[in-house]
Amino acid sequence: MPDRSLLVMAQRALQLAHRAMPDYASKFSKRTFTQPQLLACLILKAYLRFTYREMEAWLVATDRVAHVLRLGRAPDHSTLCWFFQHKVEMPLLNRLLRSSLRPLGRESARQRVVALDSTGFTTEHCSRYYQWRRGPRRLRGFPKWALAVWLRPQLICAQRAHAGPCRDFDELPPLAHAAQQALPYRRLLGDAGFDSESNHWYCREWLGVESIIAPFPRRGCPPQTRWRRLMSQNFPRRLYRQRWKVETVISVVKRKFGEALRSRTEPGQYRELLLLGIVYNVYRKAMRCFFVLIVSPPFPAQ
Repeated sequence: MPDRSLLVMAQRALQLAHRAMPDYASKFSKRTFTQPQLLACLILKAYLRFTYREMEAWLVATDRVAHVLRLGRAPDHSTLCWFFQHKVEMPLLNRLLRSSLRPLGRESARQRVVALDSTGFTTEHCSRYYQWRRGPRRLRGFPKWALAVWLRPQLICAQRAHAGPCRDFDELPPLAHAAQQALPYRRLLGDAGFDSESNHWYCREWLGVESIIAPFPRRGCPPQTRWRRLMSQNFPRRLYRQRWKVETVISVVKRKFGEALRSRTEPGQYRELLLLGIVYNVYRKAMRCFFVLIVSPPFPAQ
């Protein structure tokens, strides 16, 4: 059977783009391409790890994907670059992320578990040989990506991108609030980097969710505050073991889509990071759909 996973990916990307933005931004548009078509091309570009010129050449040489995207002709690389710089903004990325979670499935809000983590990306594309000849360099800063993952289907439900390095426990309030707005949940998991009394209070008293955060040892002194002391005395290790799935999501994103960003400006790098989270959700749902189509054929075998 031929591999049609890329066609499923293109179809899912176009459906998601249609839910997030209208076909045309103005009645005076040239109507050569629709906005969802260009957005789907950008999602495929990030999925295939192409440059803008490589994406244009690939669309010219690929008829079946162009047919799925309903393209009369391939968009120019400058058109894709302009669309990313001027149209792919934070409100659109937030709508795309929320739309990528639909349908939410049969799991109720009391059963949902969300885990937090963060990682860094690089902006260099030089070869390993060049890095070895250049020698070690002092790390001054890097784009940091913080995310909240819905553990059962392993989908990203909230994310942030900004300059790093910085402390992890400051990431919890905005991530937990954004995840609650997109996907009501009951339990929040985090490693020791998110440990603080204010984070426990925010989750339990303000959001009304159960926070399970590994206690951070502070020079051998036992925690003195209320929630950190209770967490240290009765730490639920069995429930905390589910947190490894968020590490799996980060590993899949870096292995599948790369850990080096192509954008040169800082705002472009942050938007590229947020777009990677959406690409991962589309890829995850497309692969599940593709697996169902292979395992459960539409017609019974003779």
